Amino acid sequence: PCLSCTQCTRIFKGIHADISIYQVSQTNGSRQTEIGIADVREVERKVVLKPYEGSNRVLIFRKAEHLSEEASNALLKVIEGPPPQNVFILLTENIQLIPPTILSRCRRIDLHAIGEDLILEHLLNNMQIPETKAKLIARLAQGRFGWALQAATNPELIRMHNEDLNHMIKIMTSSLEIRFEVANQISRLFYHNRSEAGNTLNTWKSLWRDMLIIKYGNETDVENLDYLDTFRKASLNYSRTQITHYLKAIIKAEGELESNVNAKTCLEALFLNLPSPLNQR
Repeated sequence: PCLSCTQCTRIFKGIHADISIYQVSQTNGSRQTEIGIADVREVERKVVLKPYEGSNRVLIFRKAEHLSEEASNALLKVIEGPPPQNVFILLTENIQLIPPTILSRCRRIDLHAIGEDLILEHLLNNMQIPETKAKLIARLAQGRFGWALQAATNPELIRMHNEDLNHMIKIMTSSLEIRFEVANQISRLFYHNRSEAGNTLNTWKSLWRDMLIIKYGNETDVENLDYLDTFRKASLNYSRTQITHYLKAIIKAEGELESNVNAKTCLEALFLNLPSPLNQR
């Protein structure tokens, strides 16, 4: 993709008429934990129409493992004999959770993280992003080229990332009452915007991972380059064991939330496991 023509620009902005994305998201302010039958019914209506702008219509299912049983059965019927000029893309991080009947009708393509150096080169040479900003975005992207492109043009992504980091830094020295209040806030966010809540946990995970890297003396591998001094000071308050245990606790919480456990209970348990700084013992 050239990322500059009208078609590429419309795709990048998510407003291309021939590209539809289905995912777990907020629906009229209510909790949604699956890609439901209503989404597949919409797909059924779309695939019988000719593409509006391009030669094909593309239908993308993000985290396809969250298709409900009813939606999976309906989608199977569609992809068994789809009208021409329709391309279905099912994205998943756990292919074992996709029904075998659907897998048997798909071509598997494994996607791997893009090297930080390639992302940096693109930001510098193709988008003329200042070097300091480009290095930060390339590092934060963690191989996600699409995220890097969005962050380069939308400062809100970096702002939200930093806001989550600052939030966790405050939580680390806060009372249990405040931690439970935050758990309640994030659990409500999870039910209304699952993706944003997931991003928050991922950002917190990057903070604790960076502190562990610093404890082992590998500061060149720190992800949040602009927080190096802050994390260096914070890491002095925790042992390697404490940081490792809490990093594992965050990863466990992410898995439990993906399995649709009670979000409030899960996050309260996460904050109960938050280690006390060594200087407060």
